[in-house]
Amino acid sequence: MTETRFGKVKYATIRRDFNELRSAIRRHDSFAAEAAWEKCERWMEAISPESIRAREVIQERDE
Repeated sequence: MTETRFGKVKYATIRRDFNELRSAIRRHDSFAAEAAWEKCERWMEAISPESIRAREVIQERDE
């Protein structure tokens, strides 16, 4: 079965935010791109291998 969530968040939400950023960039709309980027920043940790490893280290430390 394909996982449709990252934690409590649907992948569709992440995709929607990045698609909004792509669209703003293609329109050369810097204000919309900045607003969209702010939404996307929260997902950067989710796709960064370094942050995933850091989270694992913290969880191991707390156990």
